[in-house]
Amino acid sequence: MLLERLLGLDGQPPTPPGLYFPYQLLDACAFLKRLAQEGGQLSALQV
Repeated sequence: MLLERLLGLDGQPPTPPGLYFPYQLLDACAFLKRLAQEGGQLSALQV
């Protein structure tokens, strides 16, 4: 998803050059929806 976002393959303009962290580029709702489509899930870890 990061490469799609950086290159503009997700329908939005490509990301300008620079240093980015994943949370700056990806929409959390879109990420969780895509994760669920692929069969993934979030798990709470007990510490």
